[in-house]
Amino acid sequence: FLDYCYNDLDHYSNTVSRNIGLFKSFMYWAINERYTYNESFKEFVSPKTVVTEEIALNLKQVEEIFNIECESKKLERVKDIFVFQCLTGLRYGEMKAINKRVITENAILLKEEKDSSKEYREIPLFKISNYILKKYDYKLPLISNQKQNKYIKEILKKAGYNRITEYTKVKGVESTKFIEPLYDRIKTHTARRAYI
Repeated sequence: FLDYCYNDLDHYSNTVSRNIGLFKSFMYWAINERYTYNESFKEFVSPKTVVTEEIALNLKQVEEIFNIECESKKLERVKDIFVFQCLTGLRYGEMKAINKRVITENAILLKEEKDSSKEYREIPLFKISNYILKKYDYKLPLISNQKQNKYIKEILKKAGYNRITEYTKVKGVESTKFIEPLYDRIKTHTARRAYI
């Protein structure tokens, strides 16, 4: 399995570690449901995870992005959604749950999508996030996550987010250095880190 993850799928150590964790969770479920009695998976050892440099935007940068003039309505919607995500910390998939019913005067009240036993979250709304909600009549114009990532890179490239960044990924014991412009490192998950 490790060989398949590293060589066929070209995964790095952090992804392989997650894969093994998911596999073990599945196997514990299979034992509890009596689909298997084989417990040898308990001895599987995940590769050590590596702290990687992740990009996060600050509030000034988020405001700059909000003020970018886009050449099309499509790109303007992508930009607005990205900024909204930066200001709320919502997962990209959670934004489909946004509508007038979950909005109070200055907050969004959302139930945790991944764990329904958790309490509602109250996410504060600010001037810009309120403006975006009203602009789209409380129904955010979402596209696929992949297209959102592609277009946000396009917007940021044209806006001059071209600073060269360097980061390292580990595969087994091999360490590989990557050099990319900043706009290539930014995606929907960057918005969650910006919020945090």
